[in-house]
Amino acid sequence: MENLLTANEVARRLAVVPLTVYRLTKRGLLHPRRIGRLLRFEEADVARFLSEESTRGPGKSSDACS
Repeated sequence: MENLLTANEVARRLAVVPLTVYRLTKRGLLHPRRIGRLLRFEEADVARFLSEESTRGPGKSSDACS
């Protein structure tokens, strides 16, 4: 089974606050699994997100309209 992370664990890996993780989820950039009322994030999805963001470069937003 895939390693599942909490929003706090994802936030630590991304060096952001947990609220940012929820915002990224709402924007469709992170895709959590629901386990009851809880959200869990696959470690591979977080790694993919990090690699995509690092290739985008500084100042490049994945959401140009916000």
